[in-house]
Amino acid sequence: MSVYKISLIGSGGCGKTSFVHTLMNETFSKRYIATLGVDVQPIQFPIEKVTFNVWDTAGQENFKGLGKGYYKDSHACIVMYDASDIATLAISAAFIQDFRDMCPEAPIFFVGNKIDIGTFEIPKSSLSCSSKDKESCTKIMHYILCELKHSQDLRCNL
Repeated sequence: MSVYKISLIGSGGCGKTSFVHTLMNETFSKRYIATLGVDVQPIQFPIEKVTFNVWDTAGQENFKGLGKGYYKDSHACIVMYDASDIATLAISAAFIQDFRDMCPEAPIFFVGNKIDIGTFEIPKSSLSCSSKDKESCTKIMHYILCELKHSQDLRCNL
């Protein structure tokens, strides 16, 4: 089974943890509990024989300094932002620079979450989902898997 480390970064409250929980449990919770530091969760796709170890990092400013150590050896990064709040995309710039310092070659995927609430104009290079919808979250991870396999010259049969 292939294992990929994915860093999940972005501002607090943009839905990073809900995204992970939806992928793991197929359920969405409205309850907000801020991530303290990092929470690592294995997301398995048995048919594809892949496990994503998703490093769900805290988005609050007071945890920002911890992030660099968590990003080490990541295969890719998901920069999540709240698609109903453009300010969360701008806040991500500092997280991206910290990630680039640790993983200069790893691909970065921008994901606008909460598209069910309403959206500003999502950049064309972004993906989008709703953490309330497991299918849209799964499509994001399949897309990332295909991109990682493509970068390694492996076949993607999704």
